[in-house]
Amino acid sequence: MARYELTEYSDGMAVSPSPNVRLELPRRRDLCYVNVVEGDLEPSARRLRESDLFGRLAEARVAVTMVVVNDGSCSFAVDTRDVARVQTAASGINMAVRIRARCTLVILSFAHDGHEEHLARVMAAVAAAKVTVVYLAMGVDTVSVLVDDEDGTRAADALQCCAQSLLRAA
Repeated sequence: MARYELTEYSDGMAVSPSPNVRLELPRRRDLCYVNVVEGDLEPSARRLRESDLFGRLAEARVAVTMVVVNDGSCSFAVDTRDVARVQTAASGINMAVRIRARCTLVILSFAHDGHEEHLARVMAAVAAAKVTVVYLAMGVDTVSVLVDDEDGTRAADALQCCAQSLLRAA
């Protein structure tokens, strides 16, 4: 099998020259992880509160990413500059808002079959690098890992090693 190296570009993104595998490693700093806890509510009441919150965030032009809504809370990531607007949007809705500042988002994108094994490889890579994972999400063709800023370089390096392993396996 051919071995492919990732090429580093000036915008911080590493991509593969492989025609079979598309790997990108963009990294975004200055994010905050927001966790909103709403207490003991009926599911429909909880959804209405969350709808109200996300409507207020949209009105305030706060871009949210990595959104998760479950039966106990909702969470998402925002730019650090938007924290005050998040707090303003949540005020008066009777929600507990916890904010974890200084996070970095690292994303591994791929375009080939067999992505089921990617999550295991990513988890092993970040564990070996002793990276504190704040939040991890996997889609059909991406694995997004939100980490503390201090772990951002180690996380990017770990995902780059993981990407190279995936390239060798492709």
